[in-house]
Amino acid sequence: MGARDRSSAGCSRRRDRRFAGDAPRAGCSPGRGGTACHREVFDLRIWVYATPADLPADPPRVGAAVAIDVLRATSTIAQALWAGARAVMPYLEPEEARRAAAAATATGSSGKPDSSGSAGLPGSPGAGPHLPPLLAGERGGVQIPGFDLGNSPREMTPERVRGREIYVTTTNGTRAILRAAALGPVYLAALVNRAAVVDRLAALGADVAVVCAGGQGAFSLEDIVGAGALVDGLAARGIGVPGNDLALAAVALFRHWEGRLAELFRQTDHGRRLLELGLAADLDWCARLDVLPVAPCYREGRITAA
Repeated sequence: MGARDRSSAGCSRRRDRRFAGDAPRAGCSPGRGGTACHREVFDLRIWVYATPADLPADPPRVGAAVAIDVLRATSTIAQALWAGARAVMPYLEPEEARRAAAAATATGSSGKPDSSGSAGLPGSPGAGPHLPPLLAGERGGVQIPGFDLGNSPREMTPERVRGREIYVTTTNGTRAILRAAALGPVYLAALVNRAAVVDRLAALGADVAVVCAGGQGAFSLEDIVGAGALVDGLAARGIGVPGNDLALAAVALFRHWEGRLAELFRQTDHGRRLLELGLAADLDWCARLDVLPVAPCYREGRITAA
C-alpha cells in the first residue's frame, strides 16, 4: 500500500473522526481552521441544548436549528415523510391540532398537490383526489383519544400516510420543534436519519444550534446521544467545532454507546416507560442509524422533506 493509500484508509477509521481545530494526525494534513483528511475543513460551530428551556435568552446566531426527539417524535416524522406524507404540522396542544385539522378539512386545503413535500420519495403523492388530514399524537406515550395515529414510527406506513397531511402533537417533541423555530429553519434529526441531516448541514455551512426535546423539561439521555451522533457525523467529514461543553459530552456519549443503542434505550427513563407500554419494537426501530435518507425541515408552520 502506497503513502496515498495509507492516508485515505486512515481517514475512514473511527479514531480519525476529528473536530476542526484538533491536532493533525498521520495521514491527515493541516488546513484552515483545523485538520483535513483530503477534505475541506471550516469552522462550523455546533451548540447543543438539553431541553428547549435551556436555550439562552440571547442565543447564538446560527444559520439553522436542529430539533431532536429520538424517542420518538423526530424519528416518527422522518418515517412519515419517507412513507409519502405530504407534510406534517406540529402543535403544542391536542385541541390546537384538532381545530387546525378541522379547518383544513372544511376549506379543502388538505391533500392538495404541492411541490414542497416529499417529492422523489417512495410513494410520493402527485395530483389526485383530496385526502382528509390525519391527527397523530400522544400524551405520556399513549395515543390521544380520538386521534388517527399515535407517535409510533411503525404506524407511519405508506398505506396509512401517503398523500396525507398529518397534524401532530406530542408531549415533548413538538414543543422542541416550535421553540427551535425562533432560531431559523429547523431540521428534524434522529438516529435513523442522521446522515441525511448531516448532508444538509454540511451543504449549509453555517453555525447550528441543536435543541433536544428532553422529557417533561428534564435531561433525556437518548436525545443527547442523538445530538452526539449528529456532531460526530459532521466531525467525520472534518467539519465543525463544538460550541459548548454539552456538544463535546454528547459526542463522547454517542461514541461510547454506538453499536449498543437499543441496549441504552432500555435503560433510560423514557425508554423504560415505553417498555412498560409494550413498545419495545419502537425502541429497536429508533435505535437504527442512518437508515432514512430524508431530512425533514420545519418552515412557516409545515414540516416537509428538504
